[in-house]
Amino acid sequence: MKDQYKSHDNLSIDENKFIITGGLIDRKYIAHTFRLFSNKFYKCYEVEKTNNNLKGGQISVKFTVGENGKVIEAEIESNKTNKNIEDCIIYIIKNLKFPPPIGNLSTIRYTFDFK
Repeated sequence: MKDQYKSHDNLSIDENKFIITGGLIDRKYIAHTFRLFSNKFYKCYEVEKTNNNLKGGQISVKFTVGENGKVIEAEIESNKTNKNIEDCIIYIIKNLKFPPPIGNLSTIRYTFDFK
């Protein structure tokens, strides 16, 4: 799949940084979906950056995609920003839709690097 969607200028989505265990989902599709929502992901950070003078940071997430392609669980593994950004990112991820994993549930890990 050629990805015509570009990440937000200040938030690069690197398909090679997705760690996938369990059922198979094409990492290109996962990256494509994250790129579609990169403006929303960045907005989570941007609001807090403005309100709290943040200078960047990382958030590592882990989420599980169920047999129907819906995210059935999402959590933060580490957060070097703040709780509001964490809550916003999780809210977005819980509403994403992916193709059904082949073979089983799929657990995916990713680290956002906000600048």
